Amino acid sequence: MADSKKIRNVKRAELYERIWTTPMTTLAKEFGISDVGLRKICKRANMPLPPSGYWMMKQFGKRLPRKPALPPLKPGESEELRIAETPKKVEVDVDIPTEIAQAIELERAANEPIPFPSSPAPHALVKSWERPRQPIYGSARFTPATESRRRRIASVLFREIERRNGKISAENEHAFRVTFFKQTIEVTLRERMTQAREPLTDDDRKYSWYAERGYKIETRPAGLLRLRFEHYFRSPVQREWNETETKPLEGRLRDIIIGLYVAAGALQREAEADAERRQREWEEEQRRWDAAEKRKKERERVTALLKDARSWADANVLREYVVVAERVGSRSDDPAWFSWARRIADAIDPLVPSEAVDWEEPERFYRLR
Repeated sequence: MADSKKIRNVKRAELYERIWTTPMTTLAKEFGISDVGLRKICKRANMPLPPSGYWMMKQFGKRLPRKPALPPLKPGESEELRIAETPKKVEVDVDIPTEIAQAIELERAANEPIPFPSSPAPHALVKSWERPRQPIYGSARFTPATESRRRRIASVLFREIERRNGKISAENEHAFRVTFFKQTIEVTLRERMTQAREPLTDDDRKYSWYAERGYKIETRPAGLLRLRFEHYFRSPVQREWNETETKPLEGRLRDIIIGLYVAAGALQREAEADAERRQREWEEEQRRWDAAEKRKKERERVTALLKDARSWADANVLREYVVVAERVGSRSDDPAWFSWARRIADAIDPLVPSEAVDWEEPERFYRLR
């Protein structure tokens, strides 16, 4: 099969201007490659790249570092760069409900980050959050600048969720619930923490476990955020979005929305699977109950059959006994006894119709035997 890769030729100077005016992730999508791949092309072409945090500084109106001049070409290098498009992987969401699949396709079709205003108004839920306080002792769990960003991100994200008919509820300033398509996802948005070695103070050296090691480890806020789904999913679902200096959460809100849709689809599939499992278990239990009832009734029929057989045998024994008694002349002093004994035999014989038995309570007498 012929290679259908699309190849674009770009002037080195033109690409250099563009990487300083357009974020690497956005520009890479235009060329149909990954941002890592575009970064490698630029480094091979000896192009200085924007430093870490450049686009965040630009977004928030900070003073930007000066763009260096493009270094001259080395001998044998070409002014024209060839960029081959990476074939796209076909993403298939297996068993995603149709309504959720359509919502995912709409988000993917947008193909650009959700606009993020420089000073978004706080969402009503964010307004209700208490401001974090510095601890009396120990390291803080947040940095003021990142905490301010976290609240702005939450405000924009909450409004985007509501625009898509989702619902938001919050237990506290770090944990909230998102409901899409009747499925609720537990979400946390916190500042990431990092561990760092710190030199020992005079007080620290008093403790042997510090003195032996020669340093102490402290946990400090990293100045970066993490958004995490706190559910356990039985199917593969992206659960975390960890921002980096080059990939802040402000530019990944659409990916998070898609992630919420995928999570809602996974929860719906799991709920349907659980309902089907419970239905199968109920049907299996019903089959077991029906089989037990059938066995019980069969046992009752066999018991009744054996009882009838014993009664029939007893009736025949009585009749034979009456015949022998008549032959030997027994009970000659009580001629009525013979007719009474035959009536008793007929009363306990299951093969004799009950209406043919001239006896008031034959069963009561039979039960006395």
